Amino acid sequence: MTGDDAVTDQRAATDQQAATDQQAATDQQSSPVGEQSSTRVTPPVKFGVVGWFRWFWRQLTSMRVALLLLLMLALAAIPGSILPQRGNSPLKVNEYLSTHQTLGSIFDHLGLFDVFASPWFAAVYLLLFVSLTGCVLPRSIQHWRAARARPPAAPRNLGRLPEHRAFTIDGPGDDTIASAQRYLQDRRWRVDVDASDGRWVAAEKGYLREVGNLLFHIALLLLLVAVGLGNLFGFKGQVIVRESSGFSNSVTQYDTFTAGRLVSAGDLPPFSLHLDDFSATYEREGTQIGAPREFSATATVIDSPGSTPRTVDIQVNEPLVTNG
Repeated sequence: MTGDDAVTDQRAATDQQAATDQQAATDQQSSPVGEQSSTRVTPPVKFGVVGWFRWFWRQLTSMRVALLLLLMLALAAIPGSILPQRGNSPLKVNEYLSTHQTLGSIFDHLGLFDVFASPWFAAVYLLLFVSLTGCVLPRSIQHWRAARARPPAAPRNLGRLPEHRAFTIDGPGDDTIASAQRYLQDRRWRVDVDASDGRWVAAEKGYLREVGNLLFHIALLLLLVAVGLGNLFGFKGQVIVRESSGFSNSVTQYDTFTAGRLVSAGDLPPFSLHLDDFSATYEREGTQIGAPREFSATATVIDSPGSTPRTVDIQVNEPLVTNG
């Protein structure tokens, strides 16, 4: 190969590369816009703080999450029913800790001996309350507005409805509309008649079905509120009062006492009582021998210091009521 041949081959390769680049540029210019845009990579969408908050709120207020939280609350209450609790029986808790030292120490660190006052139970409880509130209240408001609104007007073209029928009735149109209105109203339909020329009548029903569903969830929400208020502002205690002895409503008088988070010893109503008489009746024969039949007590109650004493009869399902 001579030097002239090498130069010729190099020029040919250069010319071929230039032709290839020119052809590629021509093809790119002549390609459709859609084909050019298809090769572009779309950047990921960023939610931001507000977007993530909206997504979390939609998930929390969904009925699926509310049911899951309700199941979690029921499962969390199981240890409180099986294991002894400090609020009800602290002596049994100490006995369990002394008998099962390793397992009892683990349960104690997890708060299983005071389940209903533990932070994790309160977290599930509050999440369930927020979830039901955000789910039920908007649905109730929307349902209330829909129930008070007029039924939707009849479409001009009945063929747009997925289910429709057409038939001909002899007689004036006004009489037909009036008869249809009376027929629907007698069967408890919500009826609306065209106010302009009275050429159509519209009716709807079925709102009571959703009302029952909403009432159930509202009752569950009120139950959660009542339990929460009881745990915050309520108290409970146990004490044995013997016949011909008295009792004053103070913390030192109780055998076991559990107060809510926002209750102090000074919030106890200052009543006192004297147990005058007590009688108990038991089954003496039959298969239920020994079963209790009646408990009755007569007591003298002073509702507050300096008030007039009063005599009350205390029985099962008829407790003493004082200071509200």
